[in-house]
Order: sequence, then C-alpha cells, then structure tokens
Amino acid sequence: MFKIKADNKYFNANSNIVCYIYNNKWSRNLMYITGSDLRKMRLEAGLTTVQMAKLANVKTRKTYENWEKNIGSPSMNQFIAMCTGCQFNSSTIVQMAMERSDTSQQMNLESAAVR
Repeated sequence: MFKIKADNKYFNANSNIVCYIYNNKWSRNLMYITGSDLRKMRLEAGLTTVQMAKLANVKTRKTYENWEKNIGSPSMNQFIAMCTGCQFNSSTIVQMAMERSDTSQQMNLESAAVR
C-alpha cells in the first residue's frame, strides 16, 4: 500500500494504481473512466444523480449529469468519494478500465465491490 498526495490530501493505493499515476493526478487514468461507467456505478449502487453530486461535493446534479454524458470529468478526489459512497474500490475500477481493450465494453463492477 502506498500513500499518494493529490490536491493536498493523501490517499492509499496499491502498487498497481501507483504505476498509473502521473504527476500526482489521475487525469490520464480518468480518461479511461467513461460517463457510462459512472452511470453504471451509480445505478448498481441504487443512487440518484443528486446523491452522486453530493458524494462528489459538487453544487448541482447537473455537473454530475454532464460527467455521465462525457462532458467534463470528476477530479481524483471526486472519483474516490463517489466510489467510496457506492461501495466500490476505486483502484480496482481504474485498473479494470485501463485493462479493457475498448471503452465501450461494460465493466463487471461486482469484482470492485467492497460490500
């Protein structure tokens, strides 16, 4: 387990995810997380867009809804907060997203569940 600093906060990550981190940001990694991935994560957790917006600490649900439409993307902190709120391991999700050959492939989120 490693400590990663981003936005002046520290996060735990396993060695696989550390290999993917670039300049203490997940910007390159989050390119692999699509709006449909966020939507699937939200639906499997049984949450609304308003609840996801609150988890991500954004002021309106519209910001979150835009992410689901691939308009903009969450920061690393927001992504981790949403994964945690949905009971998913963020490291596992990023790893699965990077390992798939095509972003149109649906991820099996059951293997990322921390329930």
